[in-house]
Amino acid sequence: MTWSKCVAFGEQEAAWFLFGPKPKRDGFFWHYSGMPEAFLNEADRLACGVNQVALGPNGEWCAIFADRDRSTIFGNTSDEFAESVNATRDTAGRMQVSWVAFGPQQSFFVQPVKGEPFWHGLPPDLEDLVTKYPLHIKHLALGRPTGWCVLLNNNAWKWSLPSHPVLSACLQSDVKALRYISFGNAGDYFIETEHEQCYWQAGSSLAQVLSYYYNRSSRKEKVKSVLTDSSTLQSTHTGLMLIFEKVLEEHYEDSYFNQLMEKIKSQLLFDPQFTRVYSFNPAYYGERGGHPYFKPCGWRRCSLAIDKFEQYSDWCIAYHGTSCWNVASIMLRGLRRPGDEGVSVAHGQAYSRSGCSIYVSPSIEYAAHPVYAEFFEIQHDHWAQLVLECRVRPSSFIVKPGSLGSNHWPAHLRMDQNFETNSKLEWLLDCPEDVVFTGLMIREFGKLASEEIYGSLVRQVARRGQGPQFEWTKLRSAEYERLQHYV
Repeated sequence: MTWSKCVAFGEQEAAWFLFGPKPKRDGFFWHYSGMPEAFLNEADRLACGVNQVALGPNGEWCAIFADRDRSTIFGNTSDEFAESVNATRDTAGRMQVSWVAFGPQQSFFVQPVKGEPFWHGLPPDLEDLVTKYPLHIKHLALGRPTGWCVLLNNNAWKWSLPSHPVLSACLQSDVKALRYISFGNAGDYFIETEHEQCYWQAGSSLAQVLSYYYNRSSRKEKVKSVLTDSSTLQSTHTGLMLIFEKVLEEHYEDSYFNQLMEKIKSQLLFDPQFTRVYSFNPAYYGERGGHPYFKPCGWRRCSLAIDKFEQYSDWCIAYHGTSCWNVASIMLRGLRRPGDEGVSVAHGQAYSRSGCSIYVSPSIEYAAHPVYAEFFEIQHDHWAQLVLECRVRPSSFIVKPGSLGSNHWPAHLRMDQNFETNSKLEWLLDCPEDVVFTGLMIREFGKLASEEIYGSLVRQVARRGQGPQFEWTKLRSAEYERLQHYV
């Protein structure tokens, strides 16, 4: 059996795996934390989805991939489990496992693709049930530290959940609506109903990701209501408001998201006077803070409303690529160093002396490389990316070459037509007070992107190959090759 969603809880709160369909069934997503290196290596090698990932309360794990061979790997398990899984091998020597479940004290249940299941250490009442109906077990979850839940092939549920009295009462009231259940330590659980409603109790990191995917509709309504009632931007900027609305809908529903919603209600977020579109006529705007400032052709800017902006007017202009999931926290706190209040290292710390530097670039095109400025979907076959426009205190940073490897961009090409080499494209600073977020730069891709604003090249980006981000990089590098923008 293959479930539409798979949630696995590991030994520690920081170990978990989540797999499920994207909105509108447009492919699948997976997220994980604390997964073993062997799993990650095999996932990279196979480059496919998974049928199931199971994690146990004592560090056990098993992954069944969605390739033609149903490649199955496992680790930190008992000898009994290894023997059971190996007993499913077909005549070609391939393990044929449909799904597995781990429980306390090295208990497990292994369901082969064909034939009767294998199990060990099950609670006596559960063992009686599976012994009586060995070919009728459709789904089984083992509670921690006690309890179990079983779905039979006739869609009847059986359970014993002494460790989950509240959950047991919920099942009693509406068990027919249940489709999938998994258990974690410390009372954690995940439930999916036949109506695709999901309920959970989980640690903070997993709960945040679950909330992002399964609270989309309520978050969308919240964002729409807040923006409708605010004066964030005038009606003349309807297109930008639609993109900003999507940015907020895609954001993790964390404390920063909620704080930003309150801020939007109470004060002006953007400054319409300096919100603009940059045409395709190249221009050099002179120096800011002793460094050149080139017109960001083919971009739209949402200018932030900043008190006493004049104190930053002679600072350098630079850019920082980011994802839509980080915008709320940056709007509230500004750019922070890795390690500060939950900020993690996303792309390494090349050239950094402190190991926790903030990176910006004088080149918007370098900052906009999809490695840094991830695409997000506005609607089907229509994407956008975000780059932060910043003011940087002069002499507060060190200048270094671009550190993007040749696997991301051809080494013989410029990253930006305005910079003859890639030798000074990264600025590293260690004090958050030396950089101010002043504007949100936006570029769209796909056939629905405006050619008048963004040009014709972005409209060629489509959902093919390795995805729109890779397509854009290929198109852009081919264009630079044609124009002979060599370093």
